[in-house]
Amino acid sequence: MKNLIILAVFIGACTAVPLRIVNGTDAQEGEFKYVVSVRSNLAHICGGTILNDRFVLTAAHCVCDDSTPKDPTPYSIQYGSVHISQDTQRSVNVEAIKCESFNSVSLTYDVAVLQVGI
Repeated sequence: MKNLIILAVFIGACTAVPLRIVNGTDAQEGEFKYVVSVRSNLAHICGGTILNDRFVLTAAHCVCDDSTPKDPTPYSIQYGSVHISQDTQRSVNVEAIKCESFNSVSLTYDVAVLQVGI
């Protein structure tokens, strides 16, 4: 029982620390126009990079089960804000997901391309 309590306190302490980059600085609005938030059911799950007006690059482990894409319906892309937890009007829905050769065990080819609606 004592070990369980210690484990619970440790987990609570780990999750209470805000995720930050050591010695990093806050980004300014518009500073990184190509960086987006990949969202599932409106919650941030991963970062992404705009390739052009129709495609976003992200990590396959965020949107695929091995080389099988997940259903794109709950996914959207939020752009134009440095505030991850803030909802914004600037978002587009994901229409299709491509993640060929991704292996979730070895994490090889951990890259996916998302096609978005405009």
